Amino acid sequence: MRAPRFGLIGWLGLAALACSPALEGPDLLADPDGVDLGAVDPLRPEGSVAVRSVRVANVGTAPAVLDGFSFEGEGADWLSVVDIELPQTLAPGEVIDLNVQMAPSVDVPTGDYAPVLTVEATGLSVDVDGGGGCNGMSSTIGDTVDVQLFVTVGASCDSDVDGYLELACGGDDCNDDDAAI
Repeated sequence: MRAPRFGLIGWLGLAALACSPALEGPDLLADPDGVDLGAVDPLRPEGSVAVRSVRVANVGTAPAVLDGFSFEGEGADWLSVVDIELPQTLAPGEVIDLNVQMAPSVDVPTGDYAPVLTVEATGLSVDVDGGGGCNGMSSTIGDTVDVQLFVTVGASCDSDVDGYLELACGGDDCNDDDAAI
């Protein structure tokens, strides 16, 4: 029987595992059910840009250095995290509210969107002095958390759903409480 072949990357990974002490690090946590950001209406002047809060906690045993955010899915191109300077250190047990700005353009179709916010963090770089050829190795511990977001675009400018926009949205529907008018 022939011994398994790992290649250089595999051997380095095995060496790091063998040499690393049990390391604990940052552990990011967000609402597992997702966060409902509510509605934003690109046709309503006061509702064309909205900022809502997404809470993230470091429940790990080491500081987490927040160093990036990304959005994926439909609606990702009009979402951003604002009012934060990166990198941002989150101590163990610390919670941060991230401000997510929603700014859809007027040509974004009305409807429900469910993009995902990914919060990226790095932790500590640990030098390993374990002997047996392990001296001088280091390991960096990091974490990411995906937050499911729920956003509704539009519809509030036509609350009676008669196809005519309210006056406040630049439409000509003089009574948006009655679909017949």
